[in-house]
Amino acid sequence: MEDPSPTRREQLLAAEQAGRELADALGTFDITLPSLGVDPVSASGTSVAPLLDLGRVPVEMARRLTAVLRDGRPGARRD
Repeated sequence: MEDPSPTRREQLLAAEQAGRELADALGTFDITLPSLGVDPVSASGTSVAPLLDLGRVPVEMARRLTAVLRDGRPGARRD
């Protein structure tokens, strides 16, 4: 019986793709996370799936991201 779990390479490719998709989606709102990428520590290990590092974000960008998330979520708190 073949092991259905993804290979490490497949996991890394999936993480990179997820990062590109997130960057594209945020870009539609003119939001950029300059350090967005696959976390090198989790990518080099074998015990956990690779993680995305959202990176360091300027305060204004964090506020814009917060506003977009609040506007898109039903029942979101409005300041």
